Amino acid sequence: AFMYKGLNYAERDKTEYDQDFPFGYPEKAIDDTSLRQAWDFWEKYKITQDDKRFIVCFFGALTERNELYTLFQAARELRTSKRSFLFVICGKGALSERCKEWSLGEKYLIFPGWVGYGEIKALMKVASVGVIPYPSTQDFSASIPNKVIEYFSGGLPVLSSVQGVLQELLSVNDCGLTYENKNFRQLSEILICLYDNPGRLNELSQNASK
Repeated sequence: AFMYKGLNYAERDKTEYDQDFPFGYPEKAIDDTSLRQAWDFWEKYKITQDDKRFIVCFFGALTERNELYTLFQAARELRTSKRSFLFVICGKGALSERCKEWSLGEKYLIFPGWVGYGEIKALMKVASVGVIPYPSTQDFSASIPNKVIEYFSGGLPVLSSVQGVLQELLSVNDCGLTYENKNFRQLSEILICLYDNPGRLNELSQNASK
């Protein structure tokens, strides 16, 4: 879609040099020292290798471009559910300070800032789902964000607010679910449903790995 949009903008026909190049996610080996350091990092936030909580993770830029406040609202909504949820929002950007303010005093919400490859791989081992809180703008609706591939590499089902190509991918392959943009209550309901149905969560996880 983007290639043809570029060709239309350039007002020329496609040639043999015009192609699309799909993103992949390289599986890099992590040495024992780096892995121990990654777990040492997470243990500062009381996240361990045998953590049994339902961990919702996000890795990305903390900007107005994303619907991050929906995640904070969902975390607050789930405080009264009597279930062990934990939202881990990783990244940095223009909204970093505001995210810190939103997360103050929130038992089910952690904001560790930017994290490296080792910390990402470690967290995905104990996380339950990865979330894509992006707006359904033309660019996002017509593509698959690279964070989706990252979550799949860790066997994480994707919870996304993007309508379009990604919504179809998750539905057809049964490897994630889509909620309405900025609808934190619907996101909360989906999380409760997956929490209460571990068999369904495991099915989505296996499909994400595939």
